[in-house]
Amino acid sequence: MLKKRLFISYTVLISLFMIVVLTAVNRAVSGTIDTQMESVTREAVEVGVRDINSLFSDMFSETLNLCVDRQLQAALTDFADGGGEAASRAVREEGERAISGLRRKLTVEKVGLYPVRDGELYRDEAGYPGGGPAGREAVRGFLAAPDLAGEEWVRKTRAAGGKFVLTENEGADRTFLRLSKVILSDDRDMRDLALLEVNIDVQILSTRLNQISVQKGLVYLLDDQGRILLPYSHYHQDGNERFGEARSGAFIDRNKHMVIIRPIHTVGWRVAADVPMREILAAGSALRGHVMAISAVAIAAVLLLAIYFSTYISRPVIHISQVMNQVREGDLDIRIDSSRQTGEMKTLYQSFNYMMDMIGDLIQEVYV
Repeated sequence: MLKKRLFISYTVLISLFMIVVLTAVNRAVSGTIDTQMESVTREAVEVGVRDINSLFSDMFSETLNLCVDRQLQAALTDFADGGGEAASRAVREEGERAISGLRRKLTVEKVGLYPVRDGELYRDEAGYPGGGPAGREAVRGFLAAPDLAGEEWVRKTRAAGGKFVLTENEGADRTFLRLSKVILSDDRDMRDLALLEVNIDVQILSTRLNQISVQKGLVYLLDDQGRILLPYSHYHQDGNERFGEARSGAFIDRNKHMVIIRPIHTVGWRVAADVPMREILAAGSALRGHVMAISAVAIAAVLLLAIYFSTYISRPVIHISQVMNQVREGDLDIRIDSSRQTGEMKTLYQSFNYMMDMIGDLIQEVYV
């Protein structure tokens, strides 16, 4: 009975202590892991956004350098002022030189340069199959392109007054981002000298987005209207409906996904990372599993220790109880070996032996 009571007491007290400690440790460690994973996810998105911003900044910078190239400006000005064959040849040569320099510095696809004369856009006749449609006005190898002037991206670019315009260019097999700008003269008049068109393959951006590690989540590229440009499986869906119109921020949506939005300042676009919380917390869950396993082992150890201590403490008491039962049954010669005991139990054993000796002496005295 004593052993059972001791066992229960030890088990309850030590188990409660272990449960409290392990629960506190589990919460602290899990909270730290969850915070770390959220921080890692945010940092990955930040790095990716900086990378994409750098890409667009380089594209803007190098395109602007082309627009202010002095030799190209001189050739375009001569063409706009009515220059003849020499002016056309200079535009073609200087344009090819400037565009080749741009291609060496940027990974771009088609680059178009369309000089302007009297408000009319011209295209190099090499841009027309077979030398161009019949009836088009030719200026020493350049043909007027009224069809080009009617395109939406051209109207937006010419209306922008020399600012950069970023639009989509859907080709037959690929989608491009078209960066366009009117090249203005560097004199007081600031005339339109040419229209510059630079196309970059969307796949390049897709590759950059895929490099952002977000724990099995998805990274979206949204244009300035909130339409999803990447990934292709969500192409032109309404990103504002899904992520809201905020330019920057982080929140947990109704589907328990962490959403991190960061702006691409150079173009007014946004990058949105959408990561399920279960993926972010997966590492914490694994750690919690380890903590629970350790807790189970600790509780098992507690039970073993409780059994050991209850047995160790109760054995001497049980032994003396058994000896006293033998005395009650008439065995007055029995004694207890106290040599292995210490402290109070040794004193108790010695006192029992002394008591039995006294009883023996009294019986002998009464007998005599």
